Amino acid sequence: KQQIEQGDTELSEDLDKANERISMLSEDLSDANARIYLLEVALTQAESDNSELRAEVSRLHSKADDYEKAKEVALMYKDIFKDGFYLEIQDHGMEEQRKVTEGNIKLARETGIPLIATNDVHYIKQEDSKAHDILMCIQTGKTVEDQNRRRYPSNQFYLKSPEEMWDMFSYVPEALENTIKIADECNFD
Repeated sequence: KQQIEQGDTELSEDLDKANERISMLSEDLSDANARIYLLEVALTQAESDNSELRAEVSRLHSKADDYEKAKEVALMYKDIFKDGFYLEIQDHGMEEQRKVTEGNIKLARETGIPLIATNDVHYIKQEDSKAHDILMCIQTGKTVEDQNRRRYPSNQFYLKSPEEMWDMFSYVPEALENTIKIADECNFD
């Protein structure tokens, strides 16, 4: 009888350990699924124009004007991605981006989520803006005169120099420092 009770106790302990492990694996799976979903969203956004404005936190600033919801979502991403989550700021001369930038700076200061300054690049030099516009017309079967065509809202989608980026974002040097930090972590062979 004593052996049976000892076996039952060991079996019960093993069962508790197994349930604990299943719970941990379930949390890991849930976290992995969340990361996969967020990466899929990020890839979808990366393939679209003005991806910064389509990101969830940015959309909540610009379209919904819902700072508290933006903060909630940003903190959720921070919880999932830990130190790998940044709030992006850009400046292509668009009013909507200024609103997002202001919101993200405020969020960063309140939550401790780091900022990163980026720039969408669709052509190398600023003067290439016109040629890019014409190529978009060719690609979409439109003419430059067509008012109902896809176009970029400014001529600022070119490869900016480090000096230009520092001039634009000198008021948030930590965002530029984080950009450099991430660039230094990239290895290309």
